[in-house]
This record gives sequence, C-alpha cells and structure tokens, in this order.
Amino acid sequence: MIVSVVILFFTFLILLSFLDFINPSFKEGARGSCNLDKDPTYLAKLNAANIKAMKNEIEDSKKLKEDIKILSGIVENNAKSIKSMSDELKSSADELTGGLDLEGGDQLPSVDGL
Repeated sequence: MIVSVVILFFTFLILLSFLDFINPSFKEGARGSCNLDKDPTYLAKLNAANIKAMKNEIEDSKKLKEDIKILSGIVENNAKSIKSMSDELKSSADELTGGLDLEGGDQLPSVDGL
C-alpha cells in the first residue's frame, strides 16, 4: 500500500514537471513587457552612469597627455646626449686619424720608408 502511494506521488510530480515545461506559469508581477526605454528614472540613472564613464575616460586621457609630455622631454634629452656623444667620438676619431676625411675627398697617405 505504501509503495503504491509513493509511486503515485512521484508520478504526480513527474507529470507536474512536464506540464510546467510545456506551459510555464507566469511569475507574480511580471505581466506584459517591461518598457524601461520610457521610464524616466531608469533613463536618468542610465545617463548618470554614462556621464560618469565618459568623465573617467577624459581623466585617463589627461593622464596620458601628461605622460606624453614627460616622455617627450626624456626623448629630447636622450637625443641631445646622443648628439654630444657622437661629436665626442668624432673628435676622438679625428685625433687618432689626424683629421683625415675620406668622404670629403682626402686621399690615404702612402706608406714610405720601405
């Protein structure tokens, strides 16, 4: 007797789950479509969120602008340092070679004394 009641109970539960799958019931308060596009409160909150996001992006771009200014100064200093190093190396090379300029048309000295 108890076994048949338990089988009947589980059969009833299975039947209810199939019916709920085929014809789902609506939840309370969810009738019709939800038109948030026309709700002023929702639109105001959405606009505030968008404004805050744009403000954060503008602040980030200002920080990037400052970083670019700093890096530009560093690059300019590096360019000056490289130029001065090049000039020093040229003067040292001129001392070693006696100021010989092959690109300017100077000829290599001939070897004498042999």
